[in-house]
Amino acid sequence: MPPLDPEQVSRIQENLKMLGLSAYEAQGGFIALVYHGVANADTVADTAQIPRTSAYKVMESLVKKGFVRETEGGRPKMFKPEDLNKLEDEISSKVRSLFEDLRQVRALQPSKGQPQLVYTIYGRQNVMMKIGGEMINLTESEIFICTPKVKEIRTEMRKEIENAIKRGG
Repeated sequence: MPPLDPEQVSRIQENLKMLGLSAYEAQGGFIALVYHGVANADTVADTAQIPRTSAYKVMESLVKKGFVRETEGGRPKMFKPEDLNKLEDEISSKVRSLFEDLRQVRALQPSKGQPQLVYTIYGRQNVMMKIGGEMINLTESEIFICTPKVKEIRTEMRKEIENAIKRGG
């Protein structure tokens, strides 16, 4: 049999860990068993390079989690991976159900829109520093300033406003 590609094994192992399998269950059990189709724990241990004692525990755990089936009778115990299409359908169904539940939870959230920053600043100099030094110079898309002193701000912050317009702010 050709050797397993270490990069592919690593990718598969990480994804299987996302599904709740331990490193030994992923590489040490499931990947090796998929590779062989049917195998005993000793063969799985050799392929996955894990201790034989761990291989039996891993196989039993994978049986409990529904990833592996134990074949009928015989010694030594033989194991085979669950049908991959069946596993894919079950996992996909669970993931779809999870995200549907999450969307329902999100729908319960009261509509608040995007959070907005509101400043209360006292003193003309402090206000001008906040408007010019921070707000206008750092704005990325829009800025709204409500004040009866718009003309004064436009005059004093002319350069900052022109720079913001040039960069698309």
